[in-house]
Order: sequence, then structure tokens, then C-alpha cells
Amino acid sequence: NGKVYASDGSRFAYSTDQGSSWTSISYPNDYMMPIRQGIGGIGLGVRGSFLVTQDDGKSWKSFLLPSRNAVVRDIAQDAGNNSYAVCY
Repeated sequence: NGKVYASDGSRFAYSTDQGSSWTSISYPNDYMMPIRQGIGGIGLGVRGSFLVTQDDGKSWKSFLLPSRNAVVRDIAQDAGNNSYAVCY
């Protein structure tokens, strides 16, 4: 999509013009990561769920985790487009 995403730990933003200007992305909190394949977008690990946005934070879809204390720290996909999450 030609966007560059960046975070300093307290803010998250993207640029469509190679960094000349930045647009902030609103997100609840916790740990954010890119999702490169499959559904695409940005994933956010919060305690007990995993949130995904495909419209730069305008809306979020929530996926409940097996434990309400679990937090997703990494996600990967295999050649069959199956997703695997690493939780702690």
C-alpha cells in the first residue's frame, strides 16, 4: 500500500509520502505489530484479546484469546495462510 508505519512506544503513525508528513493512528494501548500477509493491517495485543485494524485505526475487530490474561506478542502465517500467535 506504499505506507510506512512508525512508533516511538507512546504514539503510532503512518506516512504515505516517504516521511514528509505523518498521520497518527488511535489505538487502545499495549503492544502493536504489523500483519503482513492474509488479512493485512495492524494487530494490537491487549490482555485477553487481539485487535486488528485494516483502516489505520478507524475501526478495530476483536478476537478473544483462550485466556483473559494472555497477550499476543508475535504472529506468523504459513504457506497455507494459517495464522499462529505467540502469547505470554
